[in-house]
Amino acid sequence: MKTIKKKEFKINGLIDKPLYEKLKCSCDKTDMEKMHPIKKCLSCYSKITLNSMPRKSFDIIEKDKKGKKHTRIINEITIDRQELDIVRGWFF
Repeated sequence: MKTIKKKEFKINGLIDKPLYEKLKCSCDKTDMEKMHPIKKCLSCYSKITLNSMPRKSFDIIEKDKKGKKHTRIINEITIDRQELDIVRGWFF
């Protein structure tokens, strides 16, 4: 059986000091109705979106033009950002 060595995972677009780190949490930790996501808090939202990114290589299954399935290893993603450097999503 052939073993495939995975490359080191690379994330393009990481920022050392993003603007959202300067935001203070506006949640009231004593009341569930005043916490994110019920009450919008940009600080909590930015942490959630940052933590939603993969941190290691992953496999996807693709179909070629003939309909045959192939597995591809994703070793690199690029971050898509919105205002205040908040992560909107990522792509490969």
